[in-house]
Amino acid sequence: MACVRSAVLEWLLALVIAAAVASAWRGAWLSIDAVLLRRSLLASAAVSLAAGCVLFLTCVATQERLAAWSRQTTARRVLWAMDAAYSYLSFWSCVLVWRGAWELWTCAFAEDAAVWDMHPGPVLTRQLWTACVSHVVGVAVLLLLGGVRNLNAPPMLVCSDTAGPFLGASMTPGLGRFRPLDRLRQPFPEQDAAAWYDAVGIPRPEELDAL
Repeated sequence: MACVRSAVLEWLLALVIAAAVASAWRGAWLSIDAVLLRRSLLASAAVSLAAGCVLFLTCVATQERLAAWSRQTTARRVLWAMDAAYSYLSFWSCVLVWRGAWELWTCAFAEDAAVWDMHPGPVLTRQLWTACVSHVVGVAVLLLLGGVRNLNAPPMLVCSDTAGPFLGASMTPGLGRFRPLDRLRQPFPEQDAAAWYDAVGIPRPEELDAL
């Protein structure tokens, strides 16, 4: 009975997290709509995609160095905030790339999409305000649950269909892993370099040297 209760709670938690992620994404997406080159959807989408790519490359270029520093520092509790901040910054790369690709396809099939200024002043102000509220609420819920990493999608999170387990599209870390108060009570768990490289999926330095 306890196992069934745990599974049901985990499914409910997954739905709450999904709603929070959707809320955060909606807010970020509409905020970009409101402020980035509003008079041309084509230009806005192109800049969005380019900015997302640059931010993605910045995140992945610094990831290994940050991980190496984390294994040396004694300020273990700070790593909780650092990990959440990295996930949040990566999230903006995801939103920018998704929005850029999405709206470029809109421009490809819509004749009048290149000229885009559809938001008069009062509507724009209301849209930006509601977008900010949506985003802040979504991120706050994820912070309270200890699930900020769920904000990310491709290109930051990419899974191969050949990786286990079977039906792996429904993977979760288990209900017991969601203990947000752990960030206040205990330091960030240590992970050796080999385990980190395996988990992240990037080549180890010695593997690169062997090429």
